[in-house]
Parts: sequence; structure tokens; C-alpha cells
Amino acid sequence: MSKVTQDIARILAHGVAGRNGFDGRSNALSGADDGDLNKYHVNRETNEDILSWYTSKEGVTYREVTLPKVYSDRDTYKAQADSAATVIAAKDAEIKDLKAQLALAGSDTQGLNAFGESLRWLIGRLGLKK
Repeated sequence: MSKVTQDIARILAHGVAGRNGFDGRSNALSGADDGDLNKYHVNRETNEDILSWYTSKEGVTYREVTLPKVYSDRDTYKAQADSAATVIAAKDAEIKDLKAQLALAGSDTQGLNAFGESLRWLIGRLGLKK
């Protein structure tokens, strides 16, 4: 049977037991856990070691506690992002509407100013100024 090499031990620690550099844990792929891996895993029979990792407390905790939390957090963040996108789309539509109102008000203001100037001219022409 084949034996576990240091590289295989690192991969198993990373992928099966969650020693991936997150949640305050070291990243086994970087060699940070080589002392532990060399002591307990390197040169063991491969199938036996895979099963050992999978059924270990560390492996079970990673699969049953850590990964479900990661997926739950991901789903929560995705829902928040979707909600934010909806709010942003609504605000974009509101901004577009306000810009249209502002353009109309600007046009109305110009028209009223021109009308006021016309009235001033008429009052002056009729001699109604005090």
C-alpha cells in the first residue's frame, strides 16, 4: 500500500480538516503544520490516514459546524447584496424622476422670467411706473 507523503498530509489537513488559514487556524498548505503532520500522518498507510482525517473530531467539526456556517453566511450576504441592489435600483429611478422634475422646473423658471421681463417692458411702455 502507499504511504502518506508530506504533500498529501498537507492537502488532507487543508481539505478534510479545514486547516485553511481561516477562523484563526493555520494554513496547512503553507507548511505551518508540518511538525504535527510529520509526527502523526506522514508515512502512515494512505487509506487509513484519509479515513482518520475524515472521522477525526477536527474533520467532523469542519464539515458539520464550520462549512454550514460559511454557507449560511454566504447566503445571508447574498440576500443583503440583492436587497441593496433593489434599493439602489429604486433610488436610481427616483433620481431620474427628480432630474426630470428639475429640468421641467428650470424650463418653467425661464418662461416665468421671460414673462416678467415682458410685463416690465409693457408697464414701462404704458407709463405705469411710479
